[in-house]
Amino acid sequence: MDKHRRISAYINGQALTDAAPLAIIRQVTESPAESELVTAERPGREGIAFVIHKRTRMNVSIDFVVRSIFDLEARAAEIEAAAAWAQNGILELSNKPGRQLNMIVTRRPVFGAARDYNQVFSVECAAISCPFWQDKDFSSVTATGTTGSAALIPSGTVERLPLEFVVTPASAAMTSLEVSVNGKSMTFSSLSVAAGKEFKLRYDENGLQWITNDGTSALQYRTAASADDLYVYPRQSNTITFTANTAVSATFKARGLYL
Repeated sequence: MDKHRRISAYINGQALTDAAPLAIIRQVTESPAESELVTAERPGREGIAFVIHKRTRMNVSIDFVVRSIFDLEARAAEIEAAAAWAQNGILELSNKPGRQLNMIVTRRPVFGAARDYNQVFSVECAAISCPFWQDKDFSSVTATGTTGSAALIPSGTVERLPLEFVVTPASAAMTSLEVSVNGKSMTFSSLSVAAGKEFKLRYDENGLQWITNDGTSALQYRTAASADDLYVYPRQSNTITFTANTAVSATFKARGLYL
């Protein structure tokens, strides 16, 4: 096979062919994403109202064969090794460099017909918490001062991306902070972030938001009038502004998502 047409698959950093050296990947198939259309009634009027069209799931299948034809024991061992390799976590493919898929395994390979030497085995994965390929690395920008602004141009093709940030007070405790972008603001009051400690807003692998002060939850300090999330748009400049009661170093970042 032409080396440019070969595909390597990695789960949590390990290649399938390292876990099962006799495996040869025949095909990787990404099925059309599943989605949900949410509508609402329009009392007394024709038609229905559009609420949201959201992507709910992405499916990827990795098909492979085993080189050993006559040694049935070796074939069985390879399939067991491939099944053990197929764990929930991060999937990477060599044809999508710099990107990853946070997925769960929905099907592992089984030995099947013992003497079927042409049998194709499959590992099937589903991305549901974040049903998009995403950049492994963040696009980020840093600014310093009591007030300031920074322009972030993230990658990606999804309409909007959640903004994350890390704010560290320089020499005095930070008691208040406001971050704004694209017409939305998030304000925090009655904080007590010590100098040199990190105040973070981040999203975990399940898309859940975490706001922490030196690792301890600080969600209760977000004011009621604040936006629940801040978003930036890919492939364009997003001006982010911030104001704190003391000089800080602020890093703003977003991870590109791809349709």
